[in-house]
Amino acid sequence: HSDSARLSLHGTSCTGNTAPSGGGGALFWEGKLPPAIISWCGAGYYPDLGHQCTVADCTSKCVPCGLGTYQSGEGAISSGACTPCAAGTFSSALGTVTCAGCGVGWFSWISGANNSDACSRCSAGTYSSFESASTCGACSAGTFSPALEGTRCDNCSSGQYATEVSASGCRICGAGSYSWTGAARCKECGAGKYSLSGATSCADCAAGSFSTATAAKDVDACTFCRPGTFSSAGAAACALCAAGTYSTVMAAESSAYCVECRQGMISFPGASACANVAEFRGGTRLGLYQNRSSAVVALPFNFSFFCSAYDRGVVSPNGLLQFEFSSLITWYPLSVDVQIDNVGSFIAPFWTWMTLGLAFNPRRSVAGSENASLSRSSFLEWRSAEEVTLQWTNWEIGWPSADGLAWLPAPLSSLTFQISFYQNGTLALCYPHLSGPGSLGEDSSLGVRGGNFWLSISYYSEIALNGSCIVLNPDPEDCSRYNVTTHPCPSNSALLPICPPGQYLTSDV
Repeated sequence: HSDSARLSLHGTSCTGNTAPSGGGGALFWEGKLPPAIISWCGAGYYPDLGHQCTVADCTSKCVPCGLGTYQSGEGAISSGACTPCAAGTFSSALGTVTCAGCGVGWFSWISGANNSDACSRCSAGTYSSFESASTCGACSAGTFSPALEGTRCDNCSSGQYATEVSASGCRICGAGSYSWTGAARCKECGAGKYSLSGATSCADCAAGSFSTATAAKDVDACTFCRPGTFSSAGAAACALCAAGTYSTVMAAESSAYCVECRQGMISFPGASACANVAEFRGGTRLGLYQNRSSAVVALPFNFSFFCSAYDRGVVSPNGLLQFEFSSLITWYPLSVDVQIDNVGSFIAPFWTWMTLGLAFNPRRSVAGSENASLSRSSFLEWRSAEEVTLQWTNWEIGWPSADGLAWLPAPLSSLTFQISFYQNGTLALCYPHLSGPGSLGEDSSLGVRGGNFWLSISYYSEIALNGSCIVLNPDPEDCSRYNVTTHPCPSNSALLPICPPGQYLTSDV
């Protein structure tokens, strides 16, 4: 029926669509004009508009919808009611009421398909999870589909990864890295850890050992802590036994192995033995105890340096001594082979950003003004008529805080180094005690410069300096040249602070 018409037949009942002879009938449309076509065709069919009814023969002529189409409702009035099958479906029979789907794991981009040959299997790395997909979805990074006709993507297992989309499989994480389930990439092991290939997590270096390397591939990257140091599991560096203590144990696992020096003995942080206080020279404290201060040091003689004579210098906490100026700003370390007009001639025994060390007195607060007098022992001087030695005592490499508003000491760093001037023009740069981060000079500039002449020892590169002295002797024939030799520091080369009246030297200062 069409146009909401209601067909009422009166008289003899109809058989099919034919009124028997003698019968009569009437069609009423209840106040509406009769439609042009009356269709008794069922779902999947439409009327043959070329067929003419007669009184003798009014048998209905309904035509099935063609292949690749469907018609789901009754009473179609034309072939236009037959709708092409959508992409992902097909119709392989006449008079179809609904189209069949290609099935999960398959797809078809063709509309009006008349058989299942139009359907294709999803390739590896893709999937379709419903019956009538017009395209296959790509597996996202970290997932995969291994075969044809995939109906879903699976997560990569822990220890594996897939960086690309449409992956048909996952790769194994290489040694030195690990991954979690569904990872798009592997994460490198941090310092103090290592892993074999396919790892789901990184293993810690055992207590008593450490590793500075990232992405370490096996336990061989872990190095035993030397005597005077110790570590817990997973350490990136060994902690130092505090000043006034020592340890002879290799691979010590805690500070319990650090033993106090007996009375009359002293040690620097990280010591493997204590030394007799009486063997050391006493140093006078100078007012250099803030990382943005400077101090003028007068020399008892004129010191010849690259053909110029100086009777004073300005020292900086950042491991720099400068001539020709009365004050010194803490300059960012530069290579000594670069001409620096506003710095002039200088000596850089260990030029880097530094701040006060804590290891020399573990109980001292970083910001505690009540401990300022202790901080002054961080720079010492010793002098005679023929020699002046300046010592930076237990300073630490400095790092900016996360917000950039503060300058913080690098943990486990302890730097003690010296400049010695001699009346005959000899210059010595000595390093009695360097340990912890930055102690190899990898963040520092080392060398000397006088006018256009310079001598670079190291710039931002590793160099073994701990326990050594670099001696520069002027060439008697050419004041712009120096003969350079290296030798071990004397065991008692470090200066110890001279205590003022009423105080005495204790093991923790």
